[in-house]
Amino acid sequence: DTAVALSLVMVVISLVVLIALRERWWKAL
Repeated sequence: DTAVALSLVMVVISLVVLIALRERWWKAL
């Protein structure tokens, strides 16, 4: 269903954002 697809996309985006933030924090430190 479209709802399931949207939820999966949101989860993937959140994971990508978390990874990007981690990389930025590690580089900053």
